[in-house]
Amino acid sequence: MKEWMTLATALVLLMFSNQAIAQTEQSKTCVIMGKEQAVSKDTTCPPDILKELQTLRIEKKIVKMTASGEPELDAEGKPMMETKLDTFTAMAKLLVDTKIADTMSKGGAYTVWALDDETLSKAPPELLQKQSGEEDSAATKRLYLLVAKHVLPKVNTRQSIGNSNGSWVTVGGQELRYNFLGQNVVIDERVNASLGQKVKQFDIVASNGVIHWVDGLLDN
Repeated sequence: MKEWMTLATALVLLMFSNQAIAQTEQSKTCVIMGKEQAVSKDTTCPPDILKELQTLRIEKKIVKMTASGEPELDAEGKPMMETKLDTFTAMAKLLVDTKIADTMSKGGAYTVWALDDETLSKAPPELLQKQSGEEDSAATKRLYLLVAKHVLPKVNTRQSIGNSNGSWVTVGGQELRYNFLGQNVVIDERVNASLGQKVKQFDIVASNGVIHWVDGLLDN
């Protein structure tokens, strides 16, 4: 009887061991938003925030316009649509120029409120330039504080923001407030929420944090 129980126990242990091996072979570990997580072996691990911004492409459909600025119509008189790709390489460059990317590469998890290239291209040029070779210049410090206001030293997903007004402290030490305008989360509101910047897309995941796409500079 004892030998039979010993054999049964060995078979059970072998079964669990084989299951563990199979699970190990079917999974791997990724760093997601600053934490190691087990994922399936076919999952692509996210890059860090800087790399994500350098390669991110968000596709959207827009109305095709004529040279005169009018909607282009098809044979049925309906507006024609075309595909546009929003990119974020200018935001990535700002993080590099201000050395915030260096800080992020040394560890920790972050939240970045990112603008697409087209939106940044409409900002006053002098606002986004630093004086080359003059790290202590007023312009360079001003640029750092502007970009730093778009970066939080912790992960804040849409879920963690909840549905109540509040504020965070940025990597530059500034207070960054948020409010709600209907169903929209508005960042950096001033006298009222309608003056802040709306979030166009939440929770673009990176290895060292998360990116949220906003529709304007947080510059007040």
